[in-house]
Amino acid sequence: MVASVYFRKLFMMCILQLKLRLQIYKKQGQGSLVRNELIILKPGENVLKMITAYLGLGTNMGDRAGNLADARKLLDGNLMDIMSVSHVYVSEPWGFDSDHDFLNQVIEVRTKTDAFDLLDIVQEAENKMGRTRMLTAYSDRVIDIDILFYGDEIISSKPLIIPHPLLHKRMFVLQPMADLAPGFVHPVFNRTIAELMEECKDPPLTRFPL
Repeated sequence: MVASVYFRKLFMMCILQLKLRLQIYKKQGQGSLVRNELIILKPGENVLKMITAYLGLGTNMGDRAGNLADARKLLDGNLMDIMSVSHVYVSEPWGFDSDHDFLNQVIEVRTKTDAFDLLDIVQEAENKMGRTRMLTAYSDRVIDIDILFYGDEIISSKPLIIPHPLLHKRMFVLQPMADLAPGFVHPVFNRTIAELMEECKDPPLTRFPL
């Protein structure tokens, strides 16, 4: 009887593990890469590996400093914990013309959710803050939240590309990221954030006083 219960629990644990792996594979899609590992804590309990991710926040409409604070509140505790935040920097609009400068910040978060669920959480936060997605690539916005890095993973799929494909060209990402992790190595370019910052053609940014 005891053996029967044990093997039944073991069977259910294997099924749960297989189901989670299939869900991850389905979300990541063919050609992309997500290497989350399942850690067995005790019989019947499976969790995804804790991941450190970096998110870029940007805003150039309304109360910009308030928008950054509101975004952090929506994200913190929503299947992630904010571990550290960069200084806030002022940047000119990148890729389009506008009279309104941006405030930018990078936050470090710890999460057990996979990258695609993290994207859903990020977009839900943007929607709650009134973000409207225009047909043009760049425009004024109340908030913009990008997943810059998800651990050292390389993910290439239709809804999500990680690392962010343009971050190495953007001082408004590199400079605040350097506040938190200047030695972090870009998994595609194999260069640190500090090295990418030195190579970036954008001028250095001014810190926004808070």
